[in-house]
Amino acid sequence: MIDLAGRHFLVVGGGTRRSDDSGLLGNGRAIAIAIAAAGGSVSVSDIDESAADHTVAMIISNGGSANAIVANAAKSDECEMVVTTAHGVHGYLDGVVCNVGIGLGHGVQGTSTDEWDLVFDVNVRSHFVTMRTALPLMNENSSSVLISSVAGLKPGSGLPAYDASKAAQIALMKQ
Repeated sequence: MIDLAGRHFLVVGGGTRRSDDSGLLGNGRAIAIAIAAAGGSVSVSDIDESAADHTVAMIISNGGSANAIVANAAKSDECEMVVTTAHGVHGYLDGVVCNVGIGLGHGVQGTSTDEWDLVFDVNVRSHFVTMRTALPLMNENSSSVLISSVAGLKPGSGLPAYDASKAAQIALMKQ
């Protein structure tokens, strides 16, 4: 296992939406738990305060270090606040994982422009603003990860805004 002791990470979308499957961890929660298990401290950002708090409680109950930050990824100023708050916890930032994402609408005819815009605000613009804010604050040899989907490579989910946003994430990460 990688040793992340003494390193601080931000996981955006680190909670898990409520589900009938009580055993579901979700990508963001699983990533935050894995970072903490390797010794890193984690700032967990999510729009759902109870989801972020639950991830933090899971980490702390296993002896890890974590804090919650509640924010709406669809709002640029809140994306900036998440980064500066996470950075302020330890005065440094070693990694950022942009996991937050949503899918709305169904088919081209069944997707409103408001749904399209919200998906792009959350899935693309939030990643851009988060990384634009984080890069100058990150330590040398830091890492960033944007969680995309195979839908960005091979559309077919039936959610055109989701598929297009995931392709945009791939292009953004290449920058």
